[in-house]
Amino acid sequence: MVEDRTYSCYTKRDPYTGREMQVARHSSGCSVTLLPRPGFVHSFAAVGIPYGSIHTQVVDSDGVKKSFPPGSAHFFEHMVFGEAGSEGSLFEQLSELGARANALTGYCDTVYYFVTIENVERCLQLLLDAVTEVDLLPASVERERAIILSELGLDRDSSEQICFTNLMRAMWKNHPAGEHIIGSEASLAKITPAILADFADTFYTLPNFSIVLVGDHEAETIFPKIMANLDSIRNGNRRHCRNSRFDSLPLPEPAEVAEKMVCVTRDVLIGQFLIGIKLPAPTLSNSFNSRDLLSLRLSGRLFFDSILGDTAPLFTKLESVGLVNDSFGYTWICENSFATLVVGGESADPAAAADAVKAELLAIGRDLTTHPNLDDYERQRRIETGDFIRSLDSISSTGMAATESVLSGSDLFDYALLYRDIDPAAVIRAMDFLSNEAYYCSSLVLAETRTH
Repeated sequence: MVEDRTYSCYTKRDPYTGREMQVARHSSGCSVTLLPRPGFVHSFAAVGIPYGSIHTQVVDSDGVKKSFPPGSAHFFEHMVFGEAGSEGSLFEQLSELGARANALTGYCDTVYYFVTIENVERCLQLLLDAVTEVDLLPASVERERAIILSELGLDRDSSEQICFTNLMRAMWKNHPAGEHIIGSEASLAKITPAILADFADTFYTLPNFSIVLVGDHEAETIFPKIMANLDSIRNGNRRHCRNSRFDSLPLPEPAEVAEKMVCVTRDVLIGQFLIGIKLPAPTLSNSFNSRDLLSLRLSGRLFFDSILGDTAPLFTKLESVGLVNDSFGYTWICENSFATLVVGGESADPAAAADAVKAELLAIGRDLTTHPNLDDYERQRRIETGDFIRSLDSISSTGMAATESVLSGSDLFDYALLYRDIDPAAVIRAMDFLSNEAYYCSSLVLAETRTH
């Protein structure tokens, strides 16, 4: 451990590849993770904040209860990137320096990132300045509101998005996972500059930030420069010195889904169907710890790849009778306070496809002793372990995975060890929620019947 006046630092080595990770923590609490890649031309940098769309009802570090309209996290992301000052928006400034930049708002976090081959330090400084000091001028807020409403309109023209939004809303009675990440017209109308300022004071403070950097950099050179920038930010605004801890308010969520089915008809060429299976735990008041969360994410991915992949019997069976096509797939959404499996795709007969998938998954859930085939499972485990190790050769893949890990309370090198240590029997026990029909919800988008 190397100590400094403003930060501490340690090094961790991946036992599989020998690659190193160096982690520093600024005295404010902000963490900086460096994954050195000597000889690589590109660099990746990200700033992550453990605040996303589900954090609408919280208690701050002073014990004050706060409520933010659904869509606030995504709205604030727009304010960071969209505000155009005398030197242009953040996106424009980064582009002029040769960086490709973007941002993602998820259920539990928000990530701002860029990839570049030059001006890394200047780009990171601009990004940090932007996320720590955001101008919330009324005119700027109204401009971004109009842009977000346009995004919402595009989503409502997409049968895939309609199907997913309806599914999540039907599954959750009280949990904010049922709200669209973008929000709604009604919630967006409630977002004001004052609300966004309170939002920044609550969540966008240095102790909440995590910085990840991947590329040809040396900790001895890059860490002092980043720490000096963080010192300047903290000294320039007192809110970056305060305790920024917050907790989500507990909202009682029943184990069963709120609605069993939702169905709409749209003018589309082919229908859509989704089946959602809700894990009855965790909840906002009883969340996963970081190790259990990461383990469930990986084990669930292995299990569902083995039963829902394009070579699995279930897909082959449904495709052979024309109920699904190659759009069929699954998403395993696994966050610290909720988890759900979403399965589906396009179908000429969405209702029949949904019924068939539901029946197959219930059958698997009620006979887990034969699913998956252990040889298939072990082969899939080796494949995914190899894929993970190979992904470390990609700057962007490594950077995004490392950022996701930090925001989940773990680190990138935990993945390989967990893949190695996953117990098939424990995975099977964790999947027994598939056997309970009360956890199932269907969302259908039917194609309008056309007459000539």
